[in-house]
Amino acid sequence: MDLQKHLGSLAAAIVVFGAVLVIPAGGLPPDFAPIFDLTGHADGAVQNVDTVDRLADPLELLGSYPLPGPARGVAVVGNTAYVAVDTQGLFLVDVTDPSNPVGLGSFDSEGAAWRIDVAGDYACVAARAGGLRIVSVADPMTPDEVGSYTAPGTGAVECLGIAARGTFAFVAELFRGFHIVDFTDPANPQGVGHYATQGAQYVQLAGDYGFVASGSNGLRILNIADPAHPALVGFYTWSDYVGLVRVAGDYAVVTTNTDVIVLNVADLAHPARLGRYRPPGRPDSLAVLWPYAFVGAYAKGLRVLDLSDPAQLVELGWFDTVGIAWGVEVQGDLVYVAAGDAGLLILRASVLAPARPQAYLPAIGRWAAE
Repeated sequence: MDLQKHLGSLAAAIVVFGAVLVIPAGGLPPDFAPIFDLTGHADGAVQNVDTVDRLADPLELLGSYPLPGPARGVAVVGNTAYVAVDTQGLFLVDVTDPSNPVGLGSFDSEGAAWRIDVAGDYACVAARAGGLRIVSVADPMTPDEVGSYTAPGTGAVECLGIAARGTFAFVAELFRGFHIVDFTDPANPQGVGHYATQGAQYVQLAGDYGFVASGSNGLRILNIADPAHPALVGFYTWSDYVGLVRVAGDYAVVTTNTDVIVLNVADLAHPARLGRYRPPGRPDSLAVLWPYAFVGAYAKGLRVLDLSDPAQLVELGWFDTVGIAWGVEVQGDLVYVAAGDAGLLILRASVLAPARPQAYLPAIGRWAAE
């Protein structure tokens, strides 16, 4: 065996009860705790000393926070999670210690809080029949609504999607299209731009472009550089409706009633489908931190997908959220889930954690505890 090939810069290999214990050049980590189970294992070869198999248990529950109603959407800024809790309004949670989240303030606004985004001291809430609600969160203990906006048009008010940037809110209205709202004066927000599309229900911003999931009208890609005149650049339609969209570089990940689809959007005018995955339940929430996607599959938990090969999506594992995963956001290696009646869940995604050298015990086929 060529130990140099396997060990690289690692300093030593010690035989412990027939197992090879690999010691990193900098010494063992302070929390190292070897695990020995010598029954039924005979392979003594050194394997994969430079990486850890982090896929066997991709999601670990760290903490949770109960809420008085179903959690529908979540946004995370710094150490604060902003949770849309249906007819109970907006709730702020301190997640400095993910294992012990602490409630801050809340505000019960009109309508049913569905999605949320935060820009500076303001939370913009898509509140379904309540339209757009603008809440000051400058003092997280006492959030206070300072303004609201109802998009003009025919049909019922059904504000489902929201993205915020600077002093602009980008609103997806199911029956009234896509609207750009200037809330420089938060007490008196003004509509400045509009694009007519039926079925608008989710918005993702990427540079000068807005990606709008528009139901049976598919994915609409709009140039929003001039907020007063959003203009169609490209679109993608599917036999089913498009409900969610997340953008990562040259890729857009969208959901339909049954599938998760990866599109190549390097040419915005001509999005091209690459790969598709069908979860065991309807995909109701989606977050992407390339090359991974986190998909809420209705009552079938949160699914982790590997998008490394966009033409061949692979499920790595899943976590039973108990409640329906209506909203999901990723920050670092933490995944925040608005899990319906189960409240806010905080999970650690092992696939997002930076790899570090570990001691591999070949006789038992396992890595030592992290």
